[in-house]
Amino acid sequence: MTTTLRNAKTASVNDWGAILWTRGEFFEALLRENLEIYNRVGGGDSFASGVAYGFLSGKTQQQTVE
Repeated sequence: MTTTLRNAKTASVNDWGAILWTRGEFFEALLRENLEIYNRVGGGDSFASGVAYGFLSGKTQQQTVE
């Protein structure tokens, strides 16, 4: 299970992080503060695609959540 952690400061500036729980272990991505967002639509879908890629390409769990 995985999810993004977002704190919208404005429509175009967010804090962004993520967590991943797999095989009984918890992993957390680096919190990226004041990240400029150019287009918020599809951010979750893009994250989910990246997670799928990470697992399918043999990345570690930490690399996958990052």
